[in-house]
Order: sequence, then structure tokens, then C-alpha cells
Amino acid sequence: MVDFGNPVGTELGMLHPAIIVSREEFNNFAAQIGRVIVVPGTSTQSTNAKGQTIMPHLQVHATLSNGLKHTTYFMTEQVRSSSLVRFQRFLGSIDGQQLRSLEDRLCMVLDLFK
Repeated sequence: MVDFGNPVGTELGMLHPAIIVSREEFNNFAAQIGRVIVVPGTSTQSTNAKGQTIMPHLQVHATLSNGLKHTTYFMTEQVRSSSLVRFQRFLGSIDGQQLRSLEDRLCMVLDLFK
């Protein structure tokens, strides 16, 4: 769980789950630089006109392994660098298929090529 602080405009704020997406090599320096790159999650589903979760959001159902308490939508369009001081506690991890799906959404949002 990460405390994103007070939001500005449509930014996500307050306490939310997040997935660390920065490279392992970058994370190894986290203690020195004091931050990692995360994708924050919310329990609020954003849908398109057909009632489907919008493409940039990854829907993750709560499981014992990920530690979520309810279905969470990870918002790749809100990817950001977060100070390690903001981290409250570790919840768990997502599976490989979910991680690949998150990666695909990040590539789309950031216009990166795989």
C-alpha cells in the first residue's frame, strides 16, 4: 500500500495499492535514490460506452497471493515515481500473465514498442 498524498486535479491520492514496475536494476538502487516507479490501483472501475473496463486499466481480482481485499483496477495512465517513504506495507504480487498484460498497457499508454 502506498500513500500517494493529496491529489491534484484527477490524480489519484491517499492510500492505494500499487504495482512496482521499474526494472530490477533500478530497484536495486532504490535505497540510494529513495524511489521506485509504480502503477497505482483503485477500486473504482472506469468503463467505456459498452460497460467494459477501459483499456489502460488492468483488472485484478483479490487473491491470497496478491493480498488485495477486493477487485482492483491498476491505472497505467497514472504511472509515476514514488518515494519509498510513501510505502506503508507489502500486500503480495500479481502472476506472470497479469504482469505481461500490465506491460502491454504501459507500452500502449507510453507509446513504447515491444
